Formats: sequence, structure tokens, C-alpha cells
Amino acid sequence: MAVALAKTAMAGIKGINIRLNRLYGKTKINTALLFSETQGRILVTVSRRNKERFESIFKNIQIFEIGEVNNGDKFCISESNKKV
Repeated sequence: MAVALAKTAMAGIKGINIRLNRLYGKTKINTALLFSETQGRILVTVSRRNKERFESIFKNIQIFEIGEVNNGDKFCISESNKKV
């Protein structure tokens, strides 16, 4: 997850804010959430104007909004408002 997030931010030359507490999983260990190879997990970025449409298309699939891309240059990961 961490590598996919970093690639996403670098590809668009953007900043990114991620909140680990929004990631679904049995573990709450940050390194496991960021670096485990969980099967079936897909990272997708969707513009705000397409968010509602995206969610309606995938309404029968479990999806989680874990953060947002911004015009800054910082890669920020937090858990419950605490920087990781």
C-alpha cells in the first residue's frame, strides 16, 4: 500500500494525505497495513467530481476512502490525527 500510494503521488507530482484508521483490516499495526501484501486490495484515485458516480458503480463492493490527493508536495500518513 505504501509503495502504491507513493507512486500515485509522484506520478501526478502531488501531495497526499492518508488516514490509516480508514483502512479495513484485522490488524492495527501500521507497518502491516502499509507493507503487507493483502490479496484483493486495489488503490484507486477518483476526482471529487466523479466520486459519487464511482461509489454508485461499486455500491455492492466494499470500498473505503482513505485520503485525498492535493496540490501540495507532502506525503502525509496519519492514524487518528497522529502522524505516522
